[in-house]
Amino acid sequence: MALLADTIALSADAMALLADTIALLANAMALLAKTIALLANAMALLADTIALLAINNRIVRRNNRIVSRCNRIVSPQNAIAPEHY
Repeated sequence: MALLADTIALSADAMALLADTIALLANAMALLAKTIALLANAMALLADTIALLAINNRIVRRNNRIVSRCNRIVSPQNAIAPEHY
């Protein structure tokens, strides 16, 4: 009888341990889901950053063309002599 009682007690402990293990696994899966969501957000942020860099690159190239035109206009041979100001 004592052996049966011990076996039932051990079985109850094993079931409690299994329940704890399942709970830990559920928490780990929830953490993994949150990690994947954070990774997706980071990837979206990276895509936005790349898009902004492309826009910035176009603006910089446009500004460089404008500066180049201005430099051609105000080149030394086109400069107005100080006495004509």
